Amino acid sequence: MVPLQNGSNAKLIGVDWGTSSFRAYLMSGHGDVLQEIKSTSGILSVGDGDFAAVLREAIGLLTGDNHDLPIVMCGMIGSKQGWREAVYLNGSATPFALAKSSLFVSGFGQPVWIVPGLVSSGSLSGIPDVMRGEETIMIGAMAGQEKPDGWYCLPGTHSKWICVSDGKIQDFSTHLTGEAFGIVKKHSIVTPLIESQQSKDFSKSSFLAGVELAGKKGGLLNHVFQLRSGYLTGVLEDNSLADMLSGLMIGAELHASKDRCGVLQAPVRLFSAGEISKRYELAMEQLGMEFEGYDAEMACCAGLFEIGSILESNQALVMEETA
Repeated sequence: MVPLQNGSNAKLIGVDWGTSSFRAYLMSGHGDVLQEIKSTSGILSVGDGDFAAVLREAIGLLTGDNHDLPIVMCGMIGSKQGWREAVYLNGSATPFALAKSSLFVSGFGQPVWIVPGLVSSGSLSGIPDVMRGEETIMIGAMAGQEKPDGWYCLPGTHSKWICVSDGKIQDFSTHLTGEAFGIVKKHSIVTPLIESQQSKDFSKSSFLAGVELAGKKGGLLNHVFQLRSGYLTGVLEDNSLADMLSGLMIGAELHASKDRCGVLQAPVRLFSAGEISKRYELAMEQLGMEFEGYDAEMACCAGLFEIGSILESNQALVMEETA
């Protein structure tokens, strides 16, 4: 873990602590990121459960001898497998509601809060949906929009589609897109065919062929097997089944979501970063979906800062541990 630059004007430490990654940001009083640390110290890698030690190491790199800054954390660190469980907040989410429901962690030596996740009962199936970490990204995302109402897409291992209405997070759904891709690629009957292909360069044509297949009759489970049967019979002369599988998974997600998004007649706000952004943009263009691209990490920082600012000005209300 390596800090980037001087943090003498620091006012807050924001932490995005997920299953497989750890990100800490030293922020100024205006929300600027002065330093950042990124590592693979996700919650699953902290085998002894000593999350405090990991956090102290990061603070030492970020702030040196300055150990009195408030810390606001989001993500899986607030799950049952994390440091403390920050119980899901039920209902429409605003920055103040998330701050007010944040869990104060006592005994660390400086103020530490964990932002709660959200639970939604508005899914099409009627089964509740949940998120952790994305709610903080959304607070930052909405803050950067003049008119925040509309649909937001947050791609990832578990992609989120989130509806904002009246300036509040009202509804969302989760798609197991990234995880399902990884499982099929590495642990399925399609795996030997994928491994037999040597090319590591991204194949746009293969990817878009997968997006197109996702819109045809048969359903996702049938389409996944057709990657094998089509290849074996010579119908699919594809040079990258991995990219076709990626297009198929992302295409299935977009097809399931685009009809709901059309209700608001507005571009989807796509918050992502890196290679995955490129793939979602290509797939949305293929399907004729309007979108606007934004940086998810910057939105997360903005969300951590906004929630932290509310906590700092209302400490008397939220300094009790409720876990």
